[in-house]
Amino acid sequence: MKQIGIDFQGWPINALTLREILHKLGFEETLSGEFTFTDNPELLDSYPLTLEDDGMAYGIRPMLITEVDNEIYEDENSKLKVFNLFRDGYRQID
Repeated sequence: MKQIGIDFQGWPINALTLREILHKLGFEETLSGEFTFTDNPELLDSYPLTLEDDGMAYGIRPMLITEVDNEIYEDENSKLKVFNLFRDGYRQID
């Protein structure tokens, strides 16, 4: 985890690596660095919903991931190694 800020209550805001996210989702890492899934297989067929706080305590803006890019590069501002996930607004589809 890398601290990237502090929230309005003084708590740290931490960015997570993909490795940390996989661990939190229930994946286990083998000694050789491979990940195996040991918990709820339904998770693999679920859609990640990203939630963005509006900053005004009125609610959140939910979005779904629509595209991914596996190119890893260094972000010039943060100097972190990053990759891109593209997202779009979540709308109820009947």
